[in-house]
Amino acid sequence: MALREILSATQSNGRRRDLQSITTEDQYLKEFKYYVISSFEHRVHRLFFYVGEMADQALEVVRELDPSPCCQKQLQSSYSQSKERWSFDLLHHGIRDIFEWLNKSDLDLAQRDWAYLLDCMEDKGLGKLMIMLDPTPTTDSNIKPQPWDPTPVRKLVHEPVINLAKSTIPLFKLSRVFLQKLSKRGMNQIRFPVFTEMSSNQLESFADIPMRVSEKLADLVSALDGADTSYGLATSHDIEKIARTIKPVFESPWLVALHYIVPLIPDTNGSPTQNYWKNWLIMWNTHFDLAICQFIDAAKGFENTPG
Repeated sequence: MALREILSATQSNGRRRDLQSITTEDQYLKEFKYYVISSFEHRVHRLFFYVGEMADQALEVVRELDPSPCCQKQLQSSYSQSKERWSFDLLHHGIRDIFEWLNKSDLDLAQRDWAYLLDCMEDKGLGKLMIMLDPTPTTDSNIKPQPWDPTPVRKLVHEPVINLAKSTIPLFKLSRVFLQKLSKRGMNQIRFPVFTEMSSNQLESFADIPMRVSEKLADLVSALDGADTSYGLATSHDIEKIARTIKPVFESPWLVALHYIVPLIPDTNGSPTQNYWKNWLIMWNTHFDLAICQFIDAAKGFENTPG
């Protein structure tokens, strides 16, 4: 009953339709931001499901232990016991998740999947690139599929493509360090206010940044593999086009970090913490622009490389 009351309260007080229509300008609504309410509703709905699973398992246990003459009493099977344990674990997770939600900032909610997404980006991006660049001889050009990607990774064999791929390494490393700095591994280690001045639209976009960056870097790796596979026929056009789409992905989170996250960082013990992070963001942006330009120049040079 309590769960239904909570869910009903979020739906009525939130006025979902009204709030959804102003997701670009609800930055001052705090707990009534559409992004925050939607996140809570998702957790409550999921807890309903877990409670239902637990109730089903409890009913099954009662049936198995029914002492009535018409029912033969029997011990729980190992399968039934494992399902019961699984249901209990899900319910425990759902309750803990809601309590953790109550103590998280809206920035924490936006970054709830970042740790996993950053690990995936590392594996499918720079990790895959380094395998492709590994000069260790193998019996053939293909190596075993990795856990994060069932497609076999093909090592690059043409020297011009190898050199071009090496010029992307700064892009991958700068992408990784930027997202790590914005995550719990960086500036979000600091205890921020529960509610930032970011709108629901900005929070949702911010949440998806690692995935969008990962997709762009994966496209770049795929284009390099294609250039090596069709060496002599490939041009730099596709590679250069992908490279030019990487920087715009970072523009929004860079501005969000500068205007919404850095101002929340307290200057403690006379240390200009905010100035440090502002300078770091400006320095990173300069290095990233340089890395993009250098890679595009390398791509143009690759097209003119004799076969």
